[in-house]
Amino acid sequence: MPPTLTRHAATRASAGSARDALRRAIDTVERVPVSGFWREDPDASESGADAARLNALSFIEQPHPAVLRYSYAAVGGTGTYLQVRVDEDIVVGLADLVSPEAGRQHYWADEPLLMLRASLAAGCAYTVPGLPSMVFNKPEVVVAYVPQGAEILVDIYAEARQHSVILLMNAERFLPRFQLSAQTLPDALRHIFEGKAQAGRLITLPLDERLGSLVETMTRPMRNFELMRLAVGGALMELVAQVLDSAQRNPTFAGATGLRHRDLQLAHAVRDRLDQQATAPPRFADLARDVGSNQKALKTVFRKVFGTTMADYCVAQRMRLAQSLLLQGRLTIGQVADQVGYEHQSSFTAAFRGHAGMTPRDYQRQRAALDLSLAPSAAAAPRKPGVARSA
Repeated sequence: MPPTLTRHAATRASAGSARDALRRAIDTVERVPVSGFWREDPDASESGADAARLNALSFIEQPHPAVLRYSYAAVGGTGTYLQVRVDEDIVVGLADLVSPEAGRQHYWADEPLLMLRASLAAGCAYTVPGLPSMVFNKPEVVVAYVPQGAEILVDIYAEARQHSVILLMNAERFLPRFQLSAQTLPDALRHIFEGKAQAGRLITLPLDERLGSLVETMTRPMRNFELMRLAVGGALMELVAQVLDSAQRNPTFAGATGLRHRDLQLAHAVRDRLDQQATAPPRFADLARDVGSNQKALKTVFRKVFGTTMADYCVAQRMRLAQSLLLQGRLTIGQVADQVGYEHQSSFTAAFRGHAGMTPRDYQRQRAALDLSLAPSAAAAPRKPGVARSA
């Protein structure tokens, strides 16, 4: 969660240094209702305060009605925290920063709180009094729950890198907001809606390459904050889907239907190898031996994880490369076939037709029909100045 503004800190900001103001802002005494993060209610949360009070602290701006930006460089740290209100149910925090000061924030779950936190780096702890602290200090994905009425203490570590995406929302709105049924959830999350969930971490997963890439993309600021809000909302859907999919495959949370962690690692290692050698795939028996498995088991695990056979995956990768080369329009069909590892053009054509539904030549012709130059034709008649064209 971001530093919470207090009226006390805001009114005293001009009297002290920016760093003193930061210390007062992130070391709160008042309990702040968590609903203020996703509701535009300045009395419920100082994070929804009006622009005048936000500007009283030099490191906080409101570049868009749905966006708050905390600039830590202005107070001796580095980076930013962006708080994006995606809609009336959801706020997303985008952290890529180092705070020069430690602090404690005090929140109150006036509504049941669901938090999804995906971190490339972190340095903070959440504590619900009476329970062990939830420490965040490594790359991981965490889904946590705090029931209505509980208090939350958030300790921010000084000089610790924070590079995370944090979803905060009313837990009871999770299913309708993402149009999910309880049956799609692992037991750990389903217990929330059955009234059985305890406060704290419900799901903890390693941060894999896909999720790490999403965190990196979502925390990369855009110049236009309206477009950034749109992009964050779209990426959030993918993030939630990927986390739930990973949880369903993990035996800790999915029971007998999940995959062992070793099998997941094996399947992803094999896919990476196939991607690296897409145009000349290794023999599967050799690949199985290299990763310490046998061919039959490897094929079974790969299909269970990725929903396709290793052979079909290899063909699809070569065909995607072929499509890219054909769209560039620089090579002949025979040259494209050679580039993607086919000795005979006829074999390539048959494989491409099976993948794309048309021959490589027809595919290239379709591309040519859509390749319209935006440059004015040399033969075009000059336009009279001051005459507009309708789009």
